[in-house]
Amino acid sequence: MKSVLFVILTVLFLSSCSKEREAIPVTPPRIPEQWEKFIGFYKVYDTLGNYKYDMEIYHFKGVSAISSNMIDSILIQNFADTFDLKFQFSFHTPETVNFLDIGFHDSIVDRNNKTCGLWSLSDDLSTSVKENYLVNDTIIIYFKQTNIKYYINEAQPYYYCECKHVAVKQ
Repeated sequence: MKSVLFVILTVLFLSSCSKEREAIPVTPPRIPEQWEKFIGFYKVYDTLGNYKYDMEIYHFKGVSAISSNMIDSILIQNFADTFDLKFQFSFHTPETVNFLDIGFHDSIVDRNNKTCGLWSLSDDLSTSVKENYLVNDTIIIYFKQTNIKYYINEAQPYYYCECKHVAVKQ
């Protein structure tokens, strides 16, 4: 009886002295940056579904003119099939996280060395879709482009457009 008790106590003692296993650190899933979802190659169509041009969106680290800090920036190559557009990426709240704000740009020079102004328009309330939002793989880019300040000096026809381009990520 003593020997059985001794064996049980020895087994219990040895099992309590076993080396503790180290917990494997769990790496939390990587949360993508807000700008990452916009990066890619797009086919752009008019609102009737007719193909217009190709466009590509890139990310780069720019330098803030105000604070000299590094900032997340976007380059839209071949915007409106006219020029490349660079701007600071605007971070948004969870409700507007898929919003692409191209902002306001004056004195943009296109590929033909002609100048125009460009700015983002707010959501068109006459439609059921949200403009300037990435929905699945599509952004309806809603913007105003005009050369009203420059067309006389540049001897160009006047141009004004409240444009909607449907960009579909490939």
